[in-house]
Amino acid sequence: MPPTAAAPVVNERAFQGVPIGREGADPYFDFLELKTEAARAVTEFYHKSRPRVVAVFLGGREYEAAATTEAAAQTLPARKITPSPHTPEGVFTLKYSHGLVFKIPPEPREFGLLARHVADVLKRAAALPPVERPPVKVEKKPIYLLHGGREVEDGVLIDNDVYIYI
Repeated sequence: MPPTAAAPVVNERAFQGVPIGREGADPYFDFLELKTEAARAVTEFYHKSRPRVVAVFLGGREYEAAATTEAAAQTLPARKITPSPHTPEGVFTLKYSHGLVFKIPPEPREFGLLARHVADVLKRAAALPPVERPPVKVEKKPIYLLHGGREVEDGVLIDNDVYIYI
């Protein structure tokens, strides 16, 4: 999960709902438009590293694991979800990663067991085949280049589904 998603926790202004960044956008909600410098830097790193798995940890009443790709849901002890493309796990599912969402109770009684289970799920997810999308040629726009596209003479070749939502 990108470090900018921690902004509501570590950045008091973001926690209060005040936009941060020079462009006036909160990086936590800037996964598609990439208006902020922070969101662009994290996205550039993501495209260079192409992680096989992205894990998102949320609070919950009970432990739950969910997967954003069919391959992960069929292989792992996780139910299949289709998250919004405006969430971190949703955007990463449109790109190259299996997204896993873990809901962790605020005070798990057996944290050691839970931590080992989550580590095992992550290890098994990392062994899954990478998510591959066929390249598509789209019109030449800077936003597609920021989302991992490669400029060609008459457009941009992009091998993820982000362009559908922009």
